[in-house]
Amino acid sequence: MDYMPVIQAIYLVEGISDHCPLRISKDTGGRKRDKTFKYCNVWALHPQFKEVVTQGWQQQVAGYSMFQVVKKLKLLKKALKKLNHQHFRNILVEADEDRAALNQAQNRLHSDPSNKALQEQETIMYHKFRNSSYLAKMFLLQRSKASWIKLGGDNIRYFYSVIRHKRLQQAITQIKDHHGELTTDNASKTNVLVDYYETMLSKEGRRRAKTFHSFLKNCTTLNSSQQMELIQPYTVKEVK
Repeated sequence: MDYMPVIQAIYLVEGISDHCPLRISKDTGGRKRDKTFKYCNVWALHPQFKEVVTQGWQQQVAGYSMFQVVKKLKLLKKALKKLNHQHFRNILVEADEDRAALNQAQNRLHSDPSNKALQEQETIMYHKFRNSSYLAKMFLLQRSKASWIKLGGDNIRYFYSVIRHKRLQQAITQIKDHHGELTTDNASKTNVLVDYYETMLSKEGRRRAKTFHSFLKNCTTLNSSQQMELIQPYTVKEVK
């Protein structure tokens, strides 16, 4: 019902008609809906977070147990919004500013490496940027997950497009036959592969072994230690 517009109907005088005309208008002014409250993971890293939560949860609220829980959550929401406004409102901007300040400090230090004051300043800016960049990374990671959920069906299309791309990477687009000529169409590639293995497997004795060893040279093989691990004794529990 919150998404339904407010409709107003006004019945006008009938005049010379035998029906009263009806004028319908939609109220476009309506009250602005509040933004949905979203918990941000970076809040938990602030030193005052536990204190804010503890103070909000220890407030005395009269009423039934469920009413007390809901009321305390609403009060805690205001406190967390205040914490976010004071310390995390411009978290991305602060990370960019700290990066620029660190670059300036390091450039000055490169010009005068033995200056103790510049060394201390560079250390301070380094730790400050490391902290702010970590918070910004956590914030962006949480926002990207929310966007992934919000996209809905677009995620499925993106997933299958990635799968198709990987299949194309693993596909054999061209192959050389025994004459050294490149083949690109599917039927010809199939015939080249079938002819190759028929020729290899139809050979007997030493010729087949020689062909097989030449084939293995182009593949990834196990070393001696890996081969010994394969012949180690095993138990029924390991097989399960």
